[in-house]
Amino acid sequence: MQWTIKEVLNRAIQKETQARLLYLNLSSRVKDKAVSKALHDMAQVEQGHREHLESYLRGDIKVGGLKTGQVVDLKIAEDEGQPTPTDDMSVADVLLMAASWERDANKFYLELAEIHPPGEVRTLLEELALQELEHKHHVETLYKQLKTA
Repeated sequence: MQWTIKEVLNRAIQKETQARLLYLNLSSRVKDKAVSKALHDMAQVEQGHREHLESYLRGDIKVGGLKTGQVVDLKIAEDEGQPTPTDDMSVADVLLMAASWERDANKFYLELAEIHPPGEVRTLLEELALQELEHKHHVETLYKQLKTA
């Protein structure tokens, strides 16, 4: 199945909205204030992603506008696994969960890109995958810093 740019953007907006709602839901459930704030901050980042994608959809930003570059995947989410959400999650577990969500989003966009021929839809999907990998790298870097502190 091949998707149009509009379909890709609408699906991406939907995924960012779901991620934001997940972070907000967890933020309201956890008891640790630092974890709650971290989740709330992550929800704000997802809102920013959604707004960026909506700009693409409106035509305000052309394909190729996403930042691209080499990102090193630390593979922490793969090595540590995804914790089960609880009301008393540690900051480390929240970061692992976020890294897992970003990994899944990266995989989703890469798999979609593979089934599209070269062109602007494939390019957009690859750029979205890279953006999700950058998010994963950021969260895993925070996790690594927390564990070595």
